[in-house]
Amino acid sequence: MYRSRSGCLEAKGSEEWISINQYMSRSERKENQRRLTSQSSADTIGEFYEPANARNAVRLEMWRLFVAEGFKINTALGSTLRGLLPRYTQDLASPALDKAINQWIQLFNFPASLIIEGERIFVSEFLSRLAIEILRYWARNERAAKHFAVPPRPAMWTWVNAREEELSTITFPPVTWRFRVEKRNEFERRTAEEQKQFLAERLDEIESRLAAMERFERTPRIRINDSSHIHWAARIQILGDKPRESERAAVMKGVRHVFRLMGVNPMKKRGRPGKK
Repeated sequence: MYRSRSGCLEAKGSEEWISINQYMSRSERKENQRRLTSQSSADTIGEFYEPANARNAVRLEMWRLFVAEGFKINTALGSTLRGLLPRYTQDLASPALDKAINQWIQLFNFPASLIIEGERIFVSEFLSRLAIEILRYWARNERAAKHFAVPPRPAMWTWVNAREEELSTITFPPVTWRFRVEKRNEFERRTAEEQKQFLAERLDEIESRLAAMERFERTPRIRINDSSHIHWAARIQILGDKPRESERAAVMKGVRHVFRLMGVNPMKKRGRPGKK
């Protein structure tokens, strides 16, 4: 698996994603590089995931990044939600808070009837729950509220299948230090090399077996910057922006992939919100 310099989602065996940096002006590329170097890659998910599993880690992470990008490109999303902090701290069950959150959700321009595949809930309900999580995070973290920071993704799963745990468990062979004939540094070096080789072979074996199981897929690597498909997905959905004709095919290909990972298809049989 590898990371793309273009800020795209990539994984071994996936279709090739085309860089759209080539379409950017010099000033745009300079600003893009500034953001790229100031932000870390969001590679906090494991090597494999289960696409069919409800609330899978990739889907949740994609939504987290999508909302975070929405806060960056449309400050009204962040300021509107932050304005609800007093109501949240005073009365979490207030009908007025629910109404205000619903108005906030409308800023995303998703159809009211849109359902997240796998979650079996409406996008509006999902965003409502996420809004409460963000408000809870901001209520405890003034700095996060100031910068419209989205709470970090929590660890969402542990091994629950005994067969999978057996498959992924690595037991290292015992080693013996023959201290009468071997210096400590020689033993450390020899053991490290042997264990490293053993670990590499064992990981290759586990990966090959997981890759052969239909329920698992390799996790795409995710990077966020001005040319990423997550950024464009937010611009198209929230602002109604359209890419230039010269870059449209590459952008839309990536944006559709982003929405697939999010479990939605908001562009199906409907006009785009915002700009024409």
